[in-house]
Amino acid sequence: MNLLREYIRTLLTEAAKSVHDLGSKVVVLHDRGNVFSVSLYAHKIEGENPLYSNKDMLGTFEARKSGYCSGAYEVRWTEAPKGWGPLLYDVGMEYATMKGGGLVSDRSSVTPSAAHVWDYYFNDRDDVDYEQLDDWEGRLTPNDETDDCNQEIVYTGAHDTMRKSWDFEEGDDESWEKVGRPLLMRSPLSKVYRWVGYSIMDDLRNADKLVLL
Repeated sequence: MNLLREYIRTLLTEAAKSVHDLGSKVVVLHDRGNVFSVSLYAHKIEGENPLYSNKDMLGTFEARKSGYCSGAYEVRWTEAPKGWGPLLYDVGMEYATMKGGGLVSDRSSVTPSAAHVWDYYFNDRDDVDYEQLDDWEGRLTPNDETDDCNQEIVYTGAHDTMRKSWDFEEGDDESWEKVGRPLLMRSPLSKVYRWVGYSIMDDLRNADKLVLL
């Protein structure tokens, strides 16, 4: 497992693009209240009210306020050219942290590649902090409902290509203590993440590569 984690870390590190790789590209942040997106475009559009349309978009990251999960924003959609996903994720996490709450993975489905990204945040990033979230039943912190979160993707293991299913019966307290609790505590997908590193958004601003809509 340690070798696999190191392999994933190496792949993500080597493939990840940075602000210095943007060239003519720009990052467009569109805040629509409870939903925001961080998108990559081929070039900056000049003018007082620049129109950035989906047809010109190279990649995008979208998150929305979950209403649960310690007030975090939930990732709803990510699509990016090879190497650009990590930058969009990082900017999205920084912005979600600024707005309050931080960032959690999609609570209904996570692709294996996205699960690797969260594993990387959990194990290998010192510029990211995380907090353990409870499940809907409130079994970790029964007196605190603010951290309750849908943990189905953790309990079912639907994102995990290494195993077909988890031997855990919902509603069975003994089963949860033996299987459910350990799954919850060790899973990267059961946490809310917050940005604590240097500001990538400031780097983008200084390079004239950040557009706010």
